[in-house]
Amino acid sequence: MPHAPEPSDEGLPYEPAEREPVHYAEQALLGAVLLKPELLAQLAGLESNAFFNPAHAALFSAMGAEPVPERPGAQAGLEWLRTVLEAARKEAPALTAAYLHLLISACPRTEHVEAYAAMVRGAHARRSHAEVCCRLAHERHRGDLRRSQWQEDQGQEGGEGDLRGCHVDRPRRSAPIRAK
Repeated sequence: MPHAPEPSDEGLPYEPAEREPVHYAEQALLGAVLLKPELLAQLAGLESNAFFNPAHAALFSAMGAEPVPERPGAQAGLEWLRTVLEAARKEAPALTAAYLHLLISACPRTEHVEAYAAMVRGAHARRSHAEVCCRLAHERHRGDLRRSQWQEDQGQEGGEGDLRGCHVDRPRRSAPIRAK
């Protein structure tokens, strides 16, 4: 039986919720590691706190905590996946095996895992920078922040406008690249 349209959705095209681009980079990175656990060795400097999505952070943390299967074969990989999923569910109970399948399908090429990690690190750096700017702006607004040594050396007065160039709002998405 065909679905009868609801009165509220007539004439409106379906548009999925927009996500930040880093969400897809996180999914691709996790999918690559789920496909090839030995790729974790290439991600030694990446921490779980670099992930924006808490479920992704819990999953990456669980991947790093579980030893990578040494023997090749599908059975060893499935055991590792089950162990990782059980460990990650302690912090993110909503994780399911179906979501792990989605992560695997979100990875176009496993050999680009380092590029996905660079995107995750870059987004983490931008979020950290915006957080520090916001904290500084609030401290300055409250009057907790003293004049900096540089301002004193330059003979500048501290004022309300000192941090006006600091962008503390959520970063805007860049415009899509259009083909010529």
